Amino acid sequence: MSDTALTIIGMIAAFITASVTSFLAEPVKNYVENRIKLRNLRIALYKELINNYYALTAFTVSNQSDFFTPEYVARHELRTECYKQTLQDELTLFYQLVEANMVNVLYGRTNQIINLKSDLTNVFGKRGLKKAPAFYIEFSNTFIYMFVTAFYIHTFDTRVLKRLVKPEQYKEIISKGKNSWRRISNQERLPKLKKLITGSTYHHFQKTKINCYPIPPCNVHIENNMNKTIVLCD
Repeated sequence: MSDTALTIIGMIAAFITASVTSFLAEPVKNYVENRIKLRNLRIALYKELINNYYALTAFTVSNQSDFFTPEYVARHELRTECYKQTLQDELTLFYQLVEANMVNVLYGRTNQIINLKSDLTNVFGKRGLKKAPAFYIEFSNTFIYMFVTAFYIHTFDTRVLKRLVKPEQYKEIISKGKNSWRRISNQERLPKLKKLITGSTYHHFQKTKINCYPIPPCNVHIENNMNKTIVLCD
């Protein structure tokens, strides 16, 4: 084979190799860039939600004052800029997050708190403002519950949380999530237990569980012995 032919074959081989490499490299590049964008978006949204979580946990009925009111916290402490900007500019990217729906729910609750004063005034007039602290606490507790349980059941990425908060803060959030999740799970089991536990036995059991809170619920075993239902707690 002549040198000319070898040169031509070499050029064709080089062209094919370059084309295949370019064809494969572009999707890989796009995939990597998209993953980086998703990671950065998740971090930004988590930071904003963490800020709101600590703003709401810092406010309680006992420490409110003429200055530190629910309206003050809602207006000056809660943040939604990142979320709003994301929905405006990165909507498609946002819904690639596996936790997008939970993020929507949490920000929905945040907006309820921010707009609480005006919403109550529109519905009840000035007398509606007297209801604000009670509603504020209720909405805040719901936000806190959903936030901590989302990390405990891994709806949110705990690896990101570890990088964004101190170790003691991470443990506190996960612990709260665990206790909240066990409590609500136990409450959901009570109607099922009612079908198996009759009369005063059920009511005594239900009362005992409520009085024991916030101690984590015991493990319940149902045993049938000579047509009688027996409830055993570990």
